Amino acid sequence: MLSIDEHGLLRLDCGLQQEHLDATTLAWGDRIGRAPQRIELPDGRIFETSLHDTASRLRQQLYGRAPHNVLFYLERVHPRLLLLFVLAIALMFAGVRWGVPWTADLAARLVPVSVEQRIGTGVMQTLDYAVFKPSTLPPKQQQQVQAVFDDLARNQVNLEHTLQLHFRKGDTIGANALALPGGDIVITDELIEMASSQDEIAGVLAHEIGHVHHRHGLRRMARAVGLSAVLMMMTGDISSMVSDTAAMGAGLLDLAYSRDFERDADTHAAELMQASGRDPAALAQMLERLEKSHPDKLSLPDWTASHPATEERIRRLRETLQTHPAD
Repeated sequence: MLSIDEHGLLRLDCGLQQEHLDATTLAWGDRIGRAPQRIELPDGRIFETSLHDTASRLRQQLYGRAPHNVLFYLERVHPRLLLLFVLAIALMFAGVRWGVPWTADLAARLVPVSVEQRIGTGVMQTLDYAVFKPSTLPPKQQQQVQAVFDDLARNQVNLEHTLQLHFRKGDTIGANALALPGGDIVITDELIEMASSQDEIAGVLAHEIGHVHHRHGLRRMARAVGLSAVLMMMTGDISSMVSDTAAMGAGLLDLAYSRDFERDADTHAAELMQASGRDPAALAQMLERLEKSHPDKLSLPDWTASHPATEERIRRLRETLQTHPAD
């Protein structure tokens, strides 16, 4: 028997033999369910008891506390309450992962094209101020690329937007192309100079037209707004450290949506290239060329990249071409 005597000392009674112990030398095992609780004595002996409440009171008298491990507290939680907690977490995750994108996409479809074009104009002005520089591409080369773009636009069907191509020097972003909300498409001098054929340029432009067709720019903006609203409701103060950390997580979710958009745009590009009588494989070739132009870049995992891995995109494109070969 373990007890505290009249002098406040810990005493161990073993039948006729009694001894005092230093309470700081005892190693108390965790309390788990109804299993006997083990207390290891300094000389290696083990004291076991099933009187858990009595042992907790003794421990509190000795140390001023009776701590329990996480498993002990979980066991005391009612199964229904635990189920409701798990269900709430699952519903919250589903809402952020699927509910926000679905609602944002629905809202984006209700935005008139004229409003989307004004948004794109504002984005273009900001990029011209902060990112791009005026194009230095020779006028003749610009005319050739413009002709490729116009040919793709003529073969694009069911498009409410007015497509417009802009030439810019990428400077810090280098070889790149992007579609803005409303139908504006930007291609940099560096990307045009890197391409080895008109079909490779056409593949990139067809990809960006795919973004316009699916209204990816507006939908991504709507999703970002939706995620921000959810974060503010969950954390209260968006300027706090917790909110900053949560915002980083929301950014990763938004990148995941972007990967889906890129796949849709790649598929659209292959179909538009076929409709224009061009080689759809040129986009895969251009992707390979872009990949080789950055041999020393860090290899990041897919979930941290704003686009799917280049190897994945090339593989998907080639699978699409095998399923729907060009005429």
